[in-house]
Amino acid sequence: MAGGAVLIENWIYDGQSRSLTIYHMNNGTLLAAHYCPQGNQPRLWLEGHVSDEQLAFTFMDVTSLKNSLVNHQHDLAFK
Repeated sequence: MAGGAVLIENWIYDGQSRSLTIYHMNNGTLLAAHYCPQGNQPRLWLEGHVSDEQLAFTFMDVTSLKNSLVNHQHDLAFK
């Protein structure tokens, strides 16, 4: 999307879109913004390779979080 500047991942469950994660570069760092069904939006940054076969994103901050006890995404990894 956006001329190749972003990648959109649509999380589908039982045939319905449940949430989105948008990936984009920011000054050489890959960021992921997760748009959660709970209404908050955690942002994560690509920390690096956990191994040669895994990428790991680490929590950066979150918007629209009502309080710290509300569930939200803390990390994200891909093999």
